[in-house]
Amino acid sequence: EGAAAGNRAAARDTLSASRKHHLATARAFLTGENLERCQETVEGYFRELGSMITGLALLREITPRSRDQILSFAERLSTLLIAHRAWERGLDAELLDTREFVKTDDSFGHAVPIEEVTNRLVGERVKPARGRIIVAQGFIASTLEGITSTLGRGGSDYTATIIGAALGAEEVQIWTDVTGVMTADPRVFKQATTIPRI
Repeated sequence: EGAAAGNRAAARDTLSASRKHHLATARAFLTGENLERCQETVEGYFRELGSMITGLALLREITPRSRDQILSFAERLSTLLIAHRAWERGLDAELLDTREFVKTDDSFGHAVPIEEVTNRLVGERVKPARGRIIVAQGFIASTLEGITSTLGRGGSDYTATIIGAALGAEEVQIWTDVTGVMTADPRVFKQATTIPRI
C-alpha cells in the first residue's frame, strides 16, 4: 500500500523489516548447509519482492493481480522455513508449491478453483506416504496461465480441504486458535461469537 501511494521509503522499511525477521527466524533454528540454502532462497524471494515493490512505487498503482502476487510471499516464506526446520530435525519432508496444482479462474483476491484440473494435478503432484510430511502453502494458487492468485479469507483452510478432497482423504484436520468460525477476530472484537451453523 505504501509503494502504491508513492511512499517508497515506508515500503522499503517494511520490506527490510520483514527480510530481517525471516532471516533471524532461520538463524534461530537452522544450522550449516541447511541454513545457507534457506537463507539463499529467502534472499531470492526478497529480491523478487523488492523489484515488485519498486514497480508499484513507479506506477503508483496496485491491482488485484499484483496484490495476489505480493501476498503469496508470506505463504512461500513461512512454508520454506517450516520445511527447512523439518529437514533440520531429520524428518522426511517435501516442500511443494501449491501454485503448481491448485488452479483457479482469474478472479484475483477471491479466485475460484477449477475442480477438474486441480483434482488431476493434485493426484499427479501430491504423493502422500507413511512418515512423510508434505509442506504446501494455503491461500495461494495460480490461474491456468500460471499467474499467482489467492483464494481470499479462510483460503488456507480451503486449500487443505481442496487437497484432501482431491486425494480422497478420510479426514482433514484444521487447527486454529479459536473454537470454530467466529463472527469476527476475537482478539480485536471482544463481542465476537462462534457461529453455531454455517
